[in-house]
Order: sequence, then structure tokens, then C-alpha cells
Amino acid sequence: MKIAETYCTLGKDPEYKVTDNGTPIAQFTVAVSNDYKPKGSDEWVKRPASWYNCVAFGEKADRVLEELEKGTRIKLTWAKYERRTYKDQEGNYKETNEVVINDYEIQEKRTNE
Repeated sequence: MKIAETYCTLGKDPEYKVTDNGTPIAQFTVAVSNDYKPKGSDEWVKRPASWYNCVAFGEKADRVLEELEKGTRIKLTWAKYERRTYKDQEGNYKETNEVVINDYEIQEKRTNE
């Protein structure tokens, strides 16, 4: 199994749900910077961030809810990027892509001053 790691920032506070069978789920979005520094230059080139939907299950979901909030920088470890179909509140079927997280390390927490 291939594992991917990326440094990213939470775009909003995680949302927490419990499935009908009792499994906790935490959903959140992260932004990954696409800025780069050209070879031989001292200046960074700014590019729009890429956004990813993330999901954590079980004890990881509980941990996400306790530890993460909008603005927190993390190193995210994941092995699965999946597409799933769901029914919205109006009964329409929708598709979404999600990163199923294996783990994360907090790099920097936003301070609320």
C-alpha cells in the first residue's frame, strides 16, 4: 500500500457525525499550497491552493474533533482517495472525492488572540 504525506491547513472546523451503526465520522477540508520558488530565484511564486475533502473514522474521528480546528497546520498521512455517492437533503444523488486519513501530526495550531 502506498502512503502519501502532505502538509496542509484546515479550511474550517471539522464536522462530526455518527452513522446509523454507531461509527463516528469527522469530515473536514484542507488547503495544500501550490506556491513554488523557481530555481535561481529568491522570490516565491504564489498560486491558488488545492482543496481536499478529508474523512476520519472511529477513534481517529474522535481525535480530530478534540484536536483540530480551522487554521491548524498538519502533516496529513493517507493511503486512500475515494469517490463516493450520497443522497442530499432534497433526495438528489451527489458524488464527492475524499481523502481517507490514516493519521496526522499537528505542525502549528492557530492562536485565538
